Amino acid sequence: MKRWTWLAMVAATGACSFPTGEFSLGGATQTDVPTADNVRVDSGTVDVPATDLGGSDAAVTQDVGEAGAADGALSDAPGPDAADGAADDTGAADDTGAADDTGATTDTGPATDTGPATDSPCPAGRVLCGGSCVDPLNDIDHCGRCNYACNGTNGSAACASGRCEVTCRAGFADCDTDPRNGCEVGLGTITNCRSCGDVCPAGAALNGTPACTANVCRTTCSAGFGDCNNSPVDGCEAPLSSPANCGMCGSACPAGQSCSGGTCMTACSAPNLVCSGACVDPQTSATNCGACGRACTNPPNAVGACRRGVCGIGTCNAGFADCNGALADGCETPVNTVSNCGACGRVCAFPNGVPACTAGACVLAGCSARNYRDCDANASTGCERDINTDPTNCGGCGIVCRSHIGSSTPCVAGACTPTCNPGYANCNGVANDGCEVSTATNLNCGACGRACAAGQVCRSGACVAATTVTYVRSSLASGFVDACAAAGATHLLPSTDDNGAVVPMPFNFTYWGAPVAAGSRVNVSSNGFLSFDGAMNGSLQGLIPDPAAPNGVIAAWWTDLVTSPAGVCTATVGAAPNRRFLVQWSSATYYGNRTADLNFEIVLHESTNIVELLYQRLAPLPVGYVPTVGLESISGVESTTLCSTAGQTCSIVSGNVFRFTPR
Repeated sequence: MKRWTWLAMVAATGACSFPTGEFSLGGATQTDVPTADNVRVDSGTVDVPATDLGGSDAAVTQDVGEAGAADGALSDAPGPDAADGAADDTGAADDTGAADDTGATTDTGPATDTGPATDSPCPAGRVLCGGSCVDPLNDIDHCGRCNYACNGTNGSAACASGRCEVTCRAGFADCDTDPRNGCEVGLGTITNCRSCGDVCPAGAALNGTPACTANVCRTTCSAGFGDCNNSPVDGCEAPLSSPANCGMCGSACPAGQSCSGGTCMTACSAPNLVCSGACVDPQTSATNCGACGRACTNPPNAVGACRRGVCGIGTCNAGFADCNGALADGCETPVNTVSNCGACGRVCAFPNGVPACTAGACVLAGCSARNYRDCDANASTGCERDINTDPTNCGGCGIVCRSHIGSSTPCVAGACTPTCNPGYANCNGVANDGCEVSTATNLNCGACGRACAAGQVCRSGACVAATTVTYVRSSLASGFVDACAAAGATHLLPSTDDNGAVVPMPFNFTYWGAPVAAGSRVNVSSNGFLSFDGAMNGSLQGLIPDPAAPNGVIAAWWTDLVTSPAGVCTATVGAAPNRRFLVQWSSATYYGNRTADLNFEIVLHESTNIVELLYQRLAPLPVGYVPTVGLESISGVESTTLCSTAGQTCSIVSGNVFRFTPR
């Protein structure tokens, strides 16, 4: 039977009727949805929720849910919806049967029409959408109706029981509740900060730029402002130029100060000026010299400065100076030349010397003449010695021509040339120590090398019978005693060259058979000896034995010395009759070497008349120095000698001690 015939028969008999309500696929009643023309039309497809979400119903060949005759069109004729209580059909020619709707608000029948005339191409539970049979309960592209797609943008989407379910990922939300455009809104903005519609306060834009940071509205403040109450409601409400918040929130200026340019300061009074928010002194400010904004530039080879409101030269670069006083050319003069050494106009010049300028200081680079030398190591005196004629630097620095009582020894053409006086001879053949031997002594009696026999002495150039007193040398001696530190010590001749001082003998003493009574004058010389002839003498060198003064010499280290500030110390230690008389040269130096250090002493023993020489420190001898060491008789013709200018090599060193015992 054809479909339209079956419909006609049903209409004619009136024995059967269809429910007035339409049926849902899910078994639940659904309200009709409005079409685009806002009228409810039964299309014969699955009913959807009452709210029209923008989809469209799928059409079938004809509606089989009516009880009337066969429709003449694909859809029911327009008429009021059942929701308003009126019949869906009006009894027009379209339908000839009973009314389709019964006046109820929603359909109460099954989810689909059950008319037998329907020839559906899709199996039960599916509908035809775009040429395909789909399950509107689970199809994500046709969820609940054809062409109603669930959108998973910025999240994930699913269709469950004909409804779209959208899950947004962190930072996004479905703010319009429309599943077809997914999670369309990104959170973290000032209009949707933590969630949809969470708008940052309008006041957050005050004096700054608002932003949503970590789901919290915050404001990035403009320069000079701060969010001191930490609230987004009023943005950056606090100017940072106020005394309460000077430069930063909470930084309050002390009482009596104001805030200028973010810095607390007292009132800016004349002659100071406020420049760029700061109080400056235009008399000294290098960037506001004389007026705001007037900066001083750096002149050539210099650093600029502001003095009394005028730009000038502050400091010159190393190695330069402003010698002409002109600002335009800055520090124009190099000060590393001999004409401007370290300062303008400082000229380097040395007597007989070649000058140089090193690191701004004048130095002696050499001597200008071959016969001149810098012997005192003092650049200011230049090359001060003519080694062709100087008897103290003859042929070289420190070479001394010995001119003493035995000879005159001038320096001629750089060589010592001695001339012997009567009674003296040059026995060692060395020119620079002159005529070093007296020919009236036991060793050289009348001529070089003519020695007197034992028990004889030399008188007037001839050997005669001698006295019975001699001195025997041994290494046994008492320990070194610091006379300068002894109780009652006397300091003689401090910082002295070539001088003597007379002191009283503290007790009776016999020297070389001759009595030296207590209180007798004893000469102490700065040059390392003492003598018993009563006359003050500071000779820088001498011979023993030698009838010429000084006589009765005890020479510990007789040579050209310079005493220290401590000088020569004398002291008497011990108790009678075993006292000792100490004479100590403390930290003396050589005239030819002021860095040397010598510390030695003479010790005279009461009752035993023993003489001791003790050497705590001895610096090496300068070139040309030969000390005299030993004991000379008061007559000057006999001696016990350790070292002398007679050509012997002096081997005494630090730590040596010598004792001389009379026999």
